[in-house]
Amino acid sequence: MKRGETMTPELRTRAIDALRAGLSGDLAPSLALDAHLSQDGTAASRAWSLALRSQRWLADPSRGELPRIDAIANVYARGGGSSDVSAALVLACAHAERACLLSFDARSLRAWLEAHAAITHLDEPWLAVGVSWLHVLEGRSVEPPADLPARAHTEPEALALTLELAALRAGVAVAARELDEATLRARRASRMARTESVPQAEYLANVLLARVRRIASRPHLASRILAALLRVAPSPWRAWLARELYFSAGLAAEADAAIAGAEITRASSVGALLAAAMTGDRGGYADALTRAREEARDFMMLHEDLALLDASLRPSADIAAVPGLAQLMPWARGEVHDAPLGLYGVCSGETGALAYALAGPSISPRRVLQAGLGLASLEAGARVLAPSRRPQLRTEAMIAALALVGRDGMREDDLFRLLYGFEYQAARHRNVKNVLFHRARERAREVGALVREDGWTRLDLTGAWLLPDARCERSSEDAVLAALARWGRASAPEIAERLGLALRTAQEVLKKLADDGACEAEREGRNVHYVLEDTTFSEPTRS
Repeated sequence: MKRGETMTPELRTRAIDALRAGLSGDLAPSLALDAHLSQDGTAASRAWSLALRSQRWLADPSRGELPRIDAIANVYARGGGSSDVSAALVLACAHAERACLLSFDARSLRAWLEAHAAITHLDEPWLAVGVSWLHVLEGRSVEPPADLPARAHTEPEALALTLELAALRAGVAVAARELDEATLRARRASRMARTESVPQAEYLANVLLARVRRIASRPHLASRILAALLRVAPSPWRAWLARELYFSAGLAAEADAAIAGAEITRASSVGALLAAAMTGDRGGYADALTRAREEARDFMMLHEDLALLDASLRPSADIAAVPGLAQLMPWARGEVHDAPLGLYGVCSGETGALAYALAGPSISPRRVLQAGLGLASLEAGARVLAPSRRPQLRTEAMIAALALVGRDGMREDDLFRLLYGFEYQAARHRNVKNVLFHRARERAREVGALVREDGWTRLDLTGAWLLPDARCERSSEDAVLAALARWGRASAPEIAERLGLALRTAQEVLKKLADDGACEAEREGRNVHYVLEDTTFSEPTRS
């Protein structure tokens, strides 16, 4: 290599053009330039070779390679301080830092940031981006500088920085749990990346958008986004996408991915964990949990997901002992009925109650997710009460509510208000109350006895039981939305047949969803098909 020499202007122009084409997913110019960069032999050509090869690796690992830190240092040492050398090496570092983000590896990211800082000034834009992503990995919410694109060396680099900054700002809001702001930022980043047709930026913006959709209790939209991404995204993205899809769709994630033309298996740690929880495989669950923690490495958002999921599936998890799990407590106690962070997504495809009340004479009552029934039953030595027919949902809710308050029970007027949402008035509601308590007494005989004393009611259980909590039942609207996310489009008869609904019910639900803007009706002759509507997401660009 010729120390201190720079590339010819023509070769530099071709390198910048190859970088621009690589942003849009076209790797041919970069591949064609490889031999010319090798023949040129200058420090600048070697630096650009590292930058373009690392860009290709993110798009297709079989067509590129990530640089080593010592290779970056070696080229920089030979480059004699050339601006061409530094600019290209900065891009190589940025691509390597993206790889660290995709593997959730903060330790390697710190090492790369140190190498990055050694070849440039501290306010260099890609270095600032890398530091900000490290903050996101570590769960810190630190806004990145606003003027990064203005400091880029080339036009394609400025475009990449603009899109990166949009996604980064969404990631910062997601890490801070600022849900409304995260939604706005993720939608903006997704639209910008789609408009510019930059695949890597689309993948990043949309995986963050999917996460926000799921946390906002719209897992059907999250699963649609993630399944579509899995169909086109290259292998470096698949671990993150598969993990998010299992959180959004549970074990139905495999079917969702297959319908989208992709494939994931329970080799995924979260998939294995859910399968073990469902079947009561304690050893398999422990192994999968350990593996899932190791795979999450230093990504705090993923560790928080996992801690909440584990505590919602495993009765022996001590929720109160872990400060980060405080948001799960109201749900576990039965005080609120929406699970935090969109955890009901892991019950996708299941019917009936999404949560069960675990209670018994020697058990501190709490809820567990339906997806963990097998594990919860085994750990607590509890029997599972099969759900009753749909007309008995309020009876079911009453039994679960009494189980969760424990042996002291509740004042009957408070129980009535809890179940109906309004105050009890004897003149108006006596017959309704009597029917409810009669049905509840009959239902309670399967698990113990309903005891009424001095205006109070309690549930005395004969042993440990898992009781379906109808207050956490999946609505027909949610089931239909999940089905449309999975199938793409369907008619009312198809929805009715696949979900086991009455045709009239399916028609009414679809009309309501269409009126609300959650889906769209498309008429084809005499037939009407419904498609899921997402005002932001559209099929991503193939890399």
